[in-house]
Amino acid sequence: MPLNDDDELYADFLIELYKNPKNFGKPKSYDKSSNSINASCGDYFTIYLKIDENGKVRKDIHSSI
Repeated sequence: MPLNDDDELYADFLIELYKNPKNFGKPKSYDKSSNSINASCGDYFTIYLKIDENGKVRKDIHSSI
């Protein structure tokens, strides 16, 4: 089944995000972190949060295997 323009644009976006992930890795410093496993595929991931003095999340970074 051929892709329409919207499907192609979305596919291009996903490929670009896969090649150049955003907010990915382990930061040098963080305030909170949490680990989880995606039950549907078995992916293991960790999210790291940097929280300001007012309790607002200022940065989130994730890693996965």
